[in-house]
Amino acid sequence: KRLPVVRDGKLVGIVSRADIVRALAAAPPRAATGSHDDRGIDAALHAKLRALSWLNTAYLNVVVENGRVGLYGLVDSADQRRALKALAESIPGVLGVDDRLSDRARVAGMV
Repeated sequence: KRLPVVRDGKLVGIVSRADIVRALAAAPPRAATGSHDDRGIDAALHAKLRALSWLNTAYLNVVVENGRVGLYGLVDSADQRRALKALAESIPGVLGVDDRLSDRARVAGMV
C-alpha cells in the first residue's frame, strides 16, 4: 500500500495509495479524445450542411476520423468547394480538413 521514493540511492519519501488517489481526484479533467469527439464533429457538420439551401448533398460524403474531416464527392462549383472546406474548418475540435471534392465544371472539362 506504500512505495518508497528514492533519489540517488537515498530514501526521500513514501507515497501511499491515498496520495495517488488524492492526486488523481485533484487533476483537471482531460479533454475527451477519439470517437466521441468525432461523433460530435460529425453531428455539428451535418447540422450545418442541412441548413445550406444552395448545397446538393446527394453526391457529398463526409468522414470524420481522429478530429480530421474528409470531404469526398461532387459539388457544383469551386466556390462551393471552398465554402465547404471553410465550413468544416469552423467546427470546434476539427484538427484538419482533407479536401477530396471535385467540382462539376472541372469534371465536365475533363470529358
